[in-house]
Amino acid sequence: MDGGTAGTVVVGFASTEWELQPVTAADDERAIAGMREFCNSTSPSAMRKAHGGANIETSTNWRV
Repeated sequence: MDGGTAGTVVVGFASTEWELQPVTAADDERAIAGMREFCNSTSPSAMRKAHGGANIETSTNWRV
């Protein structure tokens, strides 16, 4: 996770990278779907209460 200058500062930009080593392609699909669901439904609405322009963008760099 990267972004911000202090724990009490609202940052203009932050990023998180995570790595998954799934056993099967189905595990890969479930993990990515769960992360996208979390990012696209829960977090943005809560963040927009503090800042109307808040958004989360996701990308997948490599798949099984």
